[in-house]
Amino acid sequence: MIVLTQAQKIAYDVINLLSPYAQKISIAGSIRRKCELIRDIEICLVPDTIKLYELQNIVSKWHKIKGGGKYQQYKLPSGVTLDLFYATPENWGNILLIRTGSAEFSKWIMGTKTREAGYVQRDGYLWQGNTKIPCPDEETLFKLLGMKWIEPTERER
Repeated sequence: MIVLTQAQKIAYDVINLLSPYAQKISIAGSIRRKCELIRDIEICLVPDTIKLYELQNIVSKWHKIKGGGKYQQYKLPSGVTLDLFYATPENWGNILLIRTGSAEFSKWIMGTKTREAGYVQRDGYLWQGNTKIPCPDEETLFKLLGMKWIEPTERER
């Protein structure tokens, strides 16, 4: 565990390193919720498909613990674990909300609230029947679920 300010510094260093290769990138998880102690760093990104090779070249320099495709986990040179979540422009809001957490909040939103609104979650996307519903940002997802915006710092259950 590390303190929030130390985790933020490491996370922003990663963001600065990867942002030239991403259409969108954001810190998620307990750092975004501003918890006092941080277990790992979570970052969501929509890769720039034209620069995907360069992005992969950068992350390949870190010690890969597990994952592939939409999720990869690395041990950074600082010793901190990085969870890297890949999204698309269409599911960015969905992935960022899920990965911001807390785990209990995400389960509540993605299970209970999603079903109550007539949707399902599948493969990182929001679905209504056989129709994939775009969630380009968290605000869209909250609106689709009939909810007011909830600040990341208030997302505990």
